[in-house]
Amino acid sequence: MQPTIAIAPKTIARVLLWVVGVIMLLSLLGQIANHVFGYGRLMGYVPLTDVNGEANIPAWFSSAMLLTCGALLGAIALLNRTKGDRFTRHWGALSLVFCLLSLDETAELHERLIAPLRTGLNATGFLYSTWILVGGALVGLLALSYFRFLKNLPSRSRNLFLISAGIYIGGAIAVEALHGYYLYAHGRDLGYAVIAMVEESMEMFGLIAFIYTLLTHLAWMGAGQIQLAIQVPQAAGDRPVSATEAAYLPVSQSPTQQGLDSRS
Repeated sequence: MQPTIAIAPKTIARVLLWVVGVIMLLSLLGQIANHVFGYGRLMGYVPLTDVNGEANIPAWFSSAMLLTCGALLGAIALLNRTKGDRFTRHWGALSLVFCLLSLDETAELHERLIAPLRTGLNATGFLYSTWILVGGALVGLLALSYFRFLKNLPSRSRNLFLISAGIYIGGAIAVEALHGYYLYAHGRDLGYAVIAMVEESMEMFGLIAFIYTLLTHLAWMGAGQIQLAIQVPQAAGDRPVSATEAAYLPVSQSPTQQGLDSRS
């Protein structure tokens, strides 16, 4: 009997929600220490927990969730490929997109677009975070490209897709626009930090919803359990013994001994 790992989507989602709650609380305490009491670092605690920072706990967690989405999308693409599904490439492309988003979350690649775009467009107000123009255009292009894909999904999966995308994009673009406006008008104060927390929490909640969506879709496809096949390295000349063959071996004779006997 092969070992299996049972995955419960609701349990995974609950655990991730608790983790996000702890991250947001730690970040809030750090920002209060910074903006109210003037402790900008607090032995490294403030930058390590700042959800608007980089190369810290919140950024790594977001990157890990994005990579998880990419892996689940890749698994769905592989399963659909075996079935000859016509939307296999769509799943694969989405997997690549989320892997790139994971890389961007860690390397802050999109942040490098803000300064040159802001200068070139002389952007102010709600467009102060100018990368949302690029992000909005990419989202629109993706929506047009995936219209038929969404239409052919099971209704439950489609609805969950749209809900999770709405939460994530709402944070990444809509709240980001407000975030940029506040930065332009008031600078980096506690209000700015709170808006950043709202933005990042929406993005994280959207990712949790999407992970739940992909897990439930895998269950719908009949892959609710992951089977692990364990291979033991064989010595030179040994023939691997299947589980069925091993069941008929004498109790005193191991599969390895059977392989040795076959050579004698």
